[in-house]
Amino acid sequence: MRFLVLAVGALFLVGCAQVVSVWAKPGATEEEERAIGKKCEYEAEAASQEGLTTEYARRERVRKLRDMCFEANGMVLISREVVSR
Repeated sequence: MRFLVLAVGALFLVGCAQVVSVWAKPGATEEEERAIGKKCEYEAEAASQEGLTTEYARRERVRKLRDMCFEANGMVLISREVVSR
């Protein structure tokens, strides 16, 4: 199984950290997974541009929209972890 690793930035009270999510689509090629990733990234960014005043709120909305897009396209969340910078 091929994995799609997607790093999603998020701000925390203590400083900066990065949320790393690993998604995979069973039976899909690496190229198909990359195409889904690009599509979901674009859709999430476009939908998050309106009405959000803080960068943190925008990033959280992008992450949630991207996750929903991956799920709708048959991707499965393998793991998610917070990595300090």
